[in-house]
Amino acid sequence: MPERGSGRRPVWVLPIAAAGLILLALALLKAWPNFAFHKQIPRLPDLTEKSPLLASEIKARDKAARAFPVGADKIGELGKVYQANAFAKEAESCYVAAARRSSKNPLWLYYLSYIRQQMGDAQGAEELLRQVILKAPDYAPARLKLADLGFKSGKAEEAKAAYLRLQDDQSVGPHAGLGLARIAMAENRWEEARTALEKALRLDPQFKPAYRMLAVVEDHFGMTEEAEILRERAGIERFSEAPDPWVDELAGACLDPKELMRLANIAFQTNRYERAFGLYKKALDIDPDNLENLLGVALMVFDSGNREAARPLFLKALTLRSDDELALYHIATIDFLAGRLDDARLTFEKLVEVNPQSVDGWLGLGDVAFKNRDFQGADAHYRKAQSINPQVSKVQYSMGRIETVRGNWRRALEYLEKASELDGRSADTWFSLGAILARQGRLDEAIASYKKALRENPEFGLAHYNLANALYRQGKLAEARSRYLRAIECDPDIAEAHLNLGTLLAREGDPAAARRHLETALSLALAQGNPGLEGDIRAEIKKLPSPR
Repeated sequence: MPERGSGRRPVWVLPIAAAGLILLALALLKAWPNFAFHKQIPRLPDLTEKSPLLASEIKARDKAARAFPVGADKIGELGKVYQANAFAKEAESCYVAAARRSSKNPLWLYYLSYIRQQMGDAQGAEELLRQVILKAPDYAPARLKLADLGFKSGKAEEAKAAYLRLQDDQSVGPHAGLGLARIAMAENRWEEARTALEKALRLDPQFKPAYRMLAVVEDHFGMTEEAEILRERAGIERFSEAPDPWVDELAGACLDPKELMRLANIAFQTNRYERAFGLYKKALDIDPDNLENLLGVALMVFDSGNREAARPLFLKALTLRSDDELALYHIATIDFLAGRLDDARLTFEKLVEVNPQSVDGWLGLGDVAFKNRDFQGADAHYRKAQSINPQVSKVQYSMGRIETVRGNWRRALEYLEKASELDGRSADTWFSLGAILARQGRLDEAIASYKKALRENPEFGLAHYNLANALYRQGKLAEARSRYLRAIECDPDIAEAHLNLGTLLAREGDPAAARRHLETALSLALAQGNPGLEGDIRAEIKKLPSPR
């Protein structure tokens, strides 16, 4: 045995030390991927201009992503927060790291493809989408995006096969039909394009892009009147992407009020009102005293047609700024449209008190007086607005209304023509112009005006009705019939449309259909208390052969 103090170690120490080194090496080898992925997580961006809530969330997600063991989902979730709040570069780095860490989850590749496509890297996005489809073959939005990219890059046959697979899908089928129609039109197969578009519209009768493209097809076949009606139905609304739950999910991670407002505006412009309202509401929840956000929500609700629901939002805006002209104007307008004329007058008076140069305020007071048949008072208010700014289209339109009531057609026409020059987007102006031109027997010009009104408001039932009357007077019975049908589709309560259509159908030799419309017209006339019209309808019914 070695003597004490000799300096020699016991022989059993060396094997233990060696084993410890081996375990340490194994631990380091096992931990090395964590170190590698840790380095791929981007540095925190500058958050000084961001809301405390967003800055706190990003820091918390960053800390979680860096904690050992590093996991793909934690890095991916950090990427979602970055992407949702407009940090695209940082999000891209996170998704690359998450996709490398986990080969099974398609979500990070999908979000990465979305970023690449936004950056203009179509080829990179296409390659990523192919990987996504391998991992999630049933996710239709990914297949649709790949088909769209394939069509744009010249892979028509591959795109067509993908569209055919998707065209019966309730969510993306209309967009797939649009893709099939594009391919068919490019290859001069017009009937095939028509079939694809009609199928898309059966899935979604409100899918405006299909109406627009179908109008091109009908033009090709020489069906000009049908094409014109289709263009009117398409309107001018912005194209909307197909529903994509994975992309929509990103909004749940957005905590930046400005970004939420931007996303909400896009959703609103593409008629996704429920999504837009949810995003606006979230922006307000984060920053409840932000007047800009509050007005944005109120305007969105107002423009979507739910005006009464917008009223309390505008009232709340007044608690933040009592003299806000936008809020005052819309509260008064809501009351006016609801028939609360005294309330509307008081608020319009408040508006011109806040700003005596408010053209909208004076026009509003004029409209209230006009509605109350106080045409002298209306004229005074309209002239006040005219003295402030005669270059406002609605000023000229309002003066035209006054001259129309007075029966001064020449002056009314001058005002309305001036209004249309100042703003060619007012359906009411074009409609009023058409009515005066038709009264003067200038039918071609009246028809052109009505069509311009319908270009701006495709669901304007009275414009369809007046256009049908003008076409009927010109002997264009088939076109008139189409317009009467559209008028009834837009507004089933226009008794005169049913009467005139019934008369036309009787003339064309279809007494059964004529009777149906004439009896509907009679029911409406009785309900509306219109004895003069009732007599005309009964006279037309008497001309019909007795029903079998």
